[in-house]
Amino acid sequence: MVALPIPLKGESVMVLGAGVSGMAAARLLLHIGAQVSVVEDNPEVAQAAQHLDVPVYTMQEAISHVPETSLVVTSPGLPPHHSFFKETAKADIPVWGDVELCWHVDKAGLCGPSRVWIAVTGTNGKTTTTAMTTDICRAAGMNAVACGNIGYPIEDALLDPAHPDVLVCELSSFQLHWAPSIKPLAGAVLNVDEDHIDWHGSVDAYAQAKAQVLNGLYAVVGRDDKRARELGEECAAHNVIGFRMGEPLQGEIGVHEEGLFDNAFGPNETVRFLIECADITPSGPAGILDAGAAAALSMAAGAMPEHVNKGLQNFEVAPHRNNVILEQEGIAYVDDSKATNPHAARSSMLGYENIVWIAGGQLKDADIAPLIKEVKERLRGAVILGKDGDIIVRELKIHCPDIPVVRITTGDDGTDVPPPLPVTEQAMREAVTAAHEIAQPGDTVVLAPAAASYDMFRGYGHRGDLFAEYVCDLYDLPSSEHCYHRSPDDKGRSS
Repeated sequence: MVALPIPLKGESVMVLGAGVSGMAAARLLLHIGAQVSVVEDNPEVAQAAQHLDVPVYTMQEAISHVPETSLVVTSPGLPPHHSFFKETAKADIPVWGDVELCWHVDKAGLCGPSRVWIAVTGTNGKTTTTAMTTDICRAAGMNAVACGNIGYPIEDALLDPAHPDVLVCELSSFQLHWAPSIKPLAGAVLNVDEDHIDWHGSVDAYAQAKAQVLNGLYAVVGRDDKRARELGEECAAHNVIGFRMGEPLQGEIGVHEEGLFDNAFGPNETVRFLIECADITPSGPAGILDAGAAAALSMAAGAMPEHVNKGLQNFEVAPHRNNVILEQEGIAYVDDSKATNPHAARSSMLGYENIVWIAGGQLKDADIAPLIKEVKERLRGAVILGKDGDIIVRELKIHCPDIPVVRITTGDDGTDVPPPLPVTEQAMREAVTAAHEIAQPGDTVVLAPAAASYDMFRGYGHRGDLFAEYVCDLYDLPSSEHCYHRSPDDKGRSS
């Protein structure tokens, strides 16, 4: 056990934000005996803290209480340049993120014996890799749980009576910025592309936040991604394991003769077969790379090749991540609503030859032009919606002026506040209808927005659910969530 750097039992701790991570942090702090207060400006969100029976302040009210506070635990969404942190700096009060809190609490043994931490980050593929890694670890007999940015707070995993002994943590750049102390057994940076520049200030700062996971025993990095590869070359990890689409060199996981092979963990530099690429879901390069990273992470924790094979064979893709909704009349409809930046959209779009693209939302200062230039030969048409849709339309007209482009303006008011629900629903219905009218047999209609969703939707899940619902409505099919439907002439095709 390692002593806490700040005593927490009986001390005053202020939690910024009453959302999912904030409430999870408050529950953990109360469990270990801290005196907790919560800061939240949104009255509706603040109601979540009422059942905890703790003081709830607005940001303005909380300023006067900063000097009497021992620690501030911040929501990962608050950027370091937020004005509140000027007050904590004046009072010399330390600020942790919820992941930093969990790391110290776990290593101090305040929730039972310390766990093994595996960390996954990257611009794209985090959730799939996290889930794959968890399934492989479970196949190896480990009591593993996927947590963090995947939707299940690490705090709740620490408080779980079943005491999972392996935490497979999906971590965002926001969380990592506020978690400088973590040193997981194995951490992966899958890839790094422009994202959240408005929050971090530069792509270099964004990349350095990601690099926080490479400070443990094993660093797993995508060799095919320039920035991830460079982070691996610069990191402090004892062992750097690469994964790639090509032949695996020594110390790598890679592809050989249409199979995934390990050339990193075998005895006496033995190259070992893991799984046929055709058996990996999701299919295509992005899925294979995620599987390679998951294999490296799980084998660093003790899994064997047979466990990798079993875990990946049984793996099912989470919703909104390159899911085929249905195929009808020779047209496929794919929900990749989780593609909230151009890099993520690229991964799914490169898997299809003829695309009718549904895109748009909040670009977060990301440059959409490189993506359009790379996929322009695949585009048969585009349907654009959302706050920054005009930027995408402009780039489409520059780089592929001959394709049809439909701009959906319903609900596009230029703000970050979602419009009323009927307006949102109408916008997606119009987008699906327009894409259907453009598509021809052999085309794939791909919802890969390359942008965040909060200008029009409650989140990427809401966006994808509406897409799936209206696609099913086109053919009078029941909108069973994320269900794959085959028309009679598709009987011979694999689902």
